[in-house]
Amino acid sequence: MNVALNGDESFIASTELAFPEDIDFEYTASLPTCRACEITPGGFEVTKHRVEGMSVERITPAIFAEAYERMTDILKNGWEHFDTLELIAYREWADLWKKKSEFTQYAELVYEVLYALKSQGRLAAELRKSETGRLRTFFHLV
Repeated sequence: MNVALNGDESFIASTELAFPEDIDFEYTASLPTCRACEITPGGFEVTKHRVEGMSVERITPAIFAEAYERMTDILKNGWEHFDTLELIAYREWADLWKKKSEFTQYAELVYEVLYALKSQGRLAAELRKSETGRLRTFFHLV
């Protein structure tokens, strides 16, 4: 999860891609995994409460760099939607993590790579129906 702050406003979303583009946020951050957080108007606090017994392997610069390369290889072949990208990360990118944790951040990794590509002006997004008829955001490289 991510948080963005602007004056007395607080925004929370699963990815920075979801934050409004017309606001120049004062602060954005990823919230800690497996921790409870309190979001307030214009702020947030990480509480002392955590999910016990869950090991989480963080996304290192090496993991991110390899995932970035793999994502660009996928997206240069055409449009894909997030569900497909997350499934590919889950099924095919297990080798990126050195240890097997109870909680692996596949979705967060996909979000971070997509956000990096968008920030660099390399990603196009389009809302349309998937093969199942559900409305999805599709991505491809520009």
